[in-house]
Amino acid sequence: AGTEGDNGWYTSSVTLSTSGSDSISEPVVCTGEQHQTAETKGQPFAATCTNQAGIVGHAAGVTIKLDKTAPTTTLAVSAGTAGSHGWYTSNVTVHTGGVDAISGIADCTADQDQADETAGQLFTGTCTNEAGWTSGDELTVKLDKTAPRAALTTSGDAGANGWFIDNVTVNTNGSDGISDPVSCTGVQTQTSETTGQAFNGSCTNDAGLTKGATPVTVKLDKTAPSATLTPSGTQGDNGWYINDVTVTASGSDDISSPVKCDQPKTLANDTEATVVTGSCTNEAGLTKAAGSLTIKLDKSNPSANLSVSAGTLGADDWYINDVTVSTSGADNVSDPTVCSADQFQTTDTTGQAFQGTCTNNAGRSQEATPLTVKRDASPPTAALAVITGELGANGWYTSNVVVGASGNDDQSVVSCTADVHLTADTKGTIVTGSCTNEAGLKTEAAPLNIKIDKTRPSAQLNVTAGTSGSAGWYTSDVTVSTSGADSISGPVTCTATQSLATESTGTTFNGFCTNGAGLATDASALVVKLDKTAPSAALAVTGGTTGANGWYISNVTVSTSGADTISSPVECVAAQTFSGDSAGTGVNGSCTNEAGLVGHADPLTLKIDKTAPVVTIVNLAASYQIGSVPSPTCTTTDATSDVATQATPTIPILSGVGDYTVTCGGASDRAGNVGSATATLRSIYRYDGFLQPINDTAHQVGDTNTSIFKAGSTVPVKFQLKRSDGTIITPTSAPVWVTPLKGSATTASVDEAIYSLNATGGGFYRADGQQWIYNWSTKGLASGYYYRIGVKLDDGETHYVIIGLR
Repeated sequence: AGTEGDNGWYTSSVTLSTSGSDSISEPVVCTGEQHQTAETKGQPFAATCTNQAGIVGHAAGVTIKLDKTAPTTTLAVSAGTAGSHGWYTSNVTVHTGGVDAISGIADCTADQDQADETAGQLFTGTCTNEAGWTSGDELTVKLDKTAPRAALTTSGDAGANGWFIDNVTVNTNGSDGISDPVSCTGVQTQTSETTGQAFNGSCTNDAGLTKGATPVTVKLDKTAPSATLTPSGTQGDNGWYINDVTVTASGSDDISSPVKCDQPKTLANDTEATVVTGSCTNEAGLTKAAGSLTIKLDKSNPSANLSVSAGTLGADDWYINDVTVSTSGADNVSDPTVCSADQFQTTDTTGQAFQGTCTNNAGRSQEATPLTVKRDASPPTAALAVITGELGANGWYTSNVVVGASGNDDQSVVSCTADVHLTADTKGTIVTGSCTNEAGLKTEAAPLNIKIDKTRPSAQLNVTAGTSGSAGWYTSDVTVSTSGADSISGPVTCTATQSLATESTGTTFNGFCTNGAGLATDASALVVKLDKTAPSAALAVTGGTTGANGWYISNVTVSTSGADTISSPVECVAAQTFSGDSAGTGVNGSCTNEAGLVGHADPLTLKIDKTAPVVTIVNLAASYQIGSVPSPTCTTTDATSDVATQATPTIPILSGVGDYTVTCGGASDRAGNVGSATATLRSIYRYDGFLQPINDTAHQVGDTNTSIFKAGSTVPVKFQLKRSDGTIITPTSAPVWVTPLKGSATTASVDEAIYSLNATGGGFYRADGQQWIYNWSTKGLASGYYYRIGVKLDDGETHYVIIGLR
């Protein structure tokens, strides 16, 4: 009793029983039951039986092999590069091994391979011992052969020309489609100003493979340049200039040079106070406004006039009481004007000459025309008054003025000077008049100083603060100021400063200025467009054939698009085309709105593989015997995206002679490109050489085994054509006799029988049973020479042999 396993083993405890018989002296007594319960590689057992006559018979011995235990089976990786966290980073071979101390291992599962990347592939395997017991094990393999993706990105306030104008943060980002998570270089910062700081970073996947990101260089300037305004021109008094003034802006920057400043500004017109501004901008786009300058310019001398400010004029230009001569003047730019002190005539005179000068605030002087005074006493009464005229503010008139003289005398009729008509604008005109009585005595009326301004002031709106963009747009908060001037009744008063901080496609500003006479002028309206926000920008693939695993298998076109809700239209960089194979090409793009602000798209990484994998057929001979089976193999390589599927061979069955094609197909790379290869082999007959009486070991002249025939006899030339396994085969076309070629001389003696056969003649061998024969007649051929004879087969092969004639 016992369970039988394989190969003569038992797999459970064994009980042996002994039995016997005797045809004469029954009954027979035999050895009792024997047991084997312990595992053993071979335990012999013996037994006997004894008949009644006492004769002992010995049973044939038995050896018991007992194994009740299955073997120990273990799966382990026998080939493959170990990465981190239980991952492998190269192709893996899983080997199944077993141990059995009793019956030994009979068979285990063959080695198993893992070439495709996987987050977890379960392998199982079994081993069977000689006794037939089987046990199994399993192993999970994680395989990632590809490093993760890695890229550096920057964030911070962008200036111009690739500069940043505030602290910059550099982040390293990565991902892996197989062995996540990915750990990358930590956040890096650039806080100090620099003309170019290179940053590097890398990412490592869970399998331990590391990929370095493309480096980036950061340029940082957080400080605006210096800016200074410098005037040039001839200075007068009290901060005035007395000829043209040029104001030049200059500046510098220690980091992002060169610095560009506003163009010089030249002031050529007289002005009481013109504010000049200017600024400088460094290469990073930071702008510094220089401290403003107020320029006062007067290039003209003041007016200067001598006049009688007190005294009574009689007849014939005589004065008839004390006379005061005053010097008066004015300057329409640099008032106040200072003139010579009053002069007096208190005694009668036939003619006293008076001189005087006036000097304006800029220091320019003007001599008045001399005045001669004649004095005589007893004038009549006289007075001046405005008869007609529209009175404005501050004592100014805003229309033409008529000044009339009036007087009286208790005794006689008084006649006065004619009315004075003033029509021109003036900062101050002294009007005089007189009255004469019938006695000829004349009295000068007290003079009137008339100021007339009939012209409204100038008024204009200007942007005095704000960063200019493109196409008339501003890209920072805007300040609008109203300014104006009046050459007569200045200075003027204008609308207060206005501002715009909200983005707008067009905000209209209005303002006005009022001169000293009370006249107001509305400035032309000013429309301000403000956009402080860069446009959106995005990259997208707009052309290209998609392969597998995120690859492209043709040229790729990447377009940049963007939008702006304020200052449209938006112009983006032109479409970019990428044609070269690459495992990762970074693409950038940007868009600029009408205001000149630039938005940068998030970078895009392209993987391009346009090239099919290379397939090579190996282990393929040029020819094989008909009926044999070629055993070529295929190899597949890919230089860019790596191989996804190896090519496999299609092997033809060599059923006849001729050319056959072997194909290695089914290859693909990870991008989805397909590759194949073909090769040609030739199927030929198995040819074992010419048969006796010819020795087909002699293929060169002088071989010791060369057959020597008697010249003139007929030589039977025979051979067989076979398949690779030795089976005789008949060709489609009869073999062709190759015309004998005479060679070198021989002195060897005849060693072959003399044959008397009918020559075949013609150019072909004939079938003779399972062989082919050509009866070659040597009649007429020269003796004492070697000859090369042969056969040309329809498989394209030609076979030769050397014989001699004596």
